[in-house]
Amino acid sequence: LLNAFASCYKRVFIISSKGYIGLGPPGTQVEDLICILRGGRAPFVLRQGRYPFGRIMIGDAYVHGIMNGEYLEEANP
Repeated sequence: LLNAFASCYKRVFIISSKGYIGLGPPGTQVEDLICILRGGRAPFVLRQGRYPFGRIMIGDAYVHGIMNGEYLEEANP
């Protein structure tokens, strides 16, 4: 039970535009992007930066169905 609490502590419930659900960093907003960075296994929440191609990293996330390369495996069968 303590592990479950620790995993959810200071996290917010998130839903992607494709229907994936998970836990993200506090302050996550509707317009934010859920991305897996090149070479990464876990998603991050990114926000549009000041410049057209700039992004601000909000933090890491747990998103069911896209952790540990699951999404990449699904996209490239």
